[in-house]
Amino acid sequence: MSTQTVATEVEVASRPDTERTIVDGSVRFPIEFLEGVSSADPTGMVIVSGSHRIDVDSDQMRRIEGLPPLDDQDFWVFPTGDKAVITAFCHGCSQPEVFVLQIDSTAAVRIGSGSPSPAPDGVWLKSYLSESSCTVGKVAFDGSILRPAAPFDCDTSIYGQFGIGVVVGPADGTTQDAVLDPIDLSLVAEVSGFNSVVGSRVLTWDSYRFTLIDPLTGLSSDVESPTSIGSPASGKVSPDGTLVAVAFGHPAWPGPRQRLDVWVLHLDTLAWTRMPSMPVAASLKSTSYQWLADGRFALFGDFDGVGPAIATWQPEAAQLVVRSVDYPTSAGAVSWCTFKECLGNP
Repeated sequence: MSTQTVATEVEVASRPDTERTIVDGSVRFPIEFLEGVSSADPTGMVIVSGSHRIDVDSDQMRRIEGLPPLDDQDFWVFPTGDKAVITAFCHGCSQPEVFVLQIDSTAAVRIGSGSPSPAPDGVWLKSYLSESSCTVGKVAFDGSILRPAAPFDCDTSIYGQFGIGVVVGPADGTTQDAVLDPIDLSLVAEVSGFNSVVGSRVLTWDSYRFTLIDPLTGLSSDVESPTSIGSPASGKVSPDGTLVAVAFGHPAWPGPRQRLDVWVLHLDTLAWTRMPSMPVAASLKSTSYQWLADGRFALFGDFDGVGPAIATWQPEAAQLVVRSVDYPTSAGAVSWCTFKECLGNP
């Protein structure tokens, strides 16, 4: 790949005002194509997608050292601070292998095997010994043991550890989610319809509305859903803790096109703002999104009419900043901000 930074004008398909899908014979919902302004300014972004580390500004894509020789679609990545946790799914293997990549490294370190979930100080690993026998333990980012593996309910999934505790839920969604004590995994509180953790509160979803609830006191505030189309993904909380971005996805609206619609909840007013250019036609299985450390929201994916692209948005901005790229995209991808301000350097 070239190492020269190139500013690319984004070629966007036309956005016909007549394109609508009719629901119940009367209500019309638009779906558009990704659009925004292009910029030659540095993005300050590094992306981990599949088994590759991508430096957007230098246009360099390198395979991450230390990972098994699998296809890109066999890797899933999630962020935890300035690290990426990479899960490698080997066909025929009893457990996926789990690796950690530092933001300034090109080599991943294996920390164990199992199904990983994020924690501030490491990773929870759930292991399936048989169909009815499972364990869960916790390891640090270097693989050292923080909590020895102990028996755990195979039908319970771990969403992650947050300030309020470890949030878990049923794999089949038949019973309530719960907050557990991270020391002994005892029950702290029950919640229903977990979406995301916002400080000491939990944002929940019940198919019609959101609720912002304090699981310890039971105090709650209802928040009407901003749209009736699609299912909400887990909310992403902004670095300053004031906003929650929720992406609503629909697999065929109108079919066969897929629909992505990102809304931002303001926690001070409980009002929603729709991100510019939404809703857009996008490949949901190839699109990831998260906040960057400098306060921008980033989307990295495959969009109808544009193709693979990176779009960033500064809250309150009227437009996205869009850059067409030629990288493998994935719903399991991590985007980092490498500006000095993001890294905390003077």
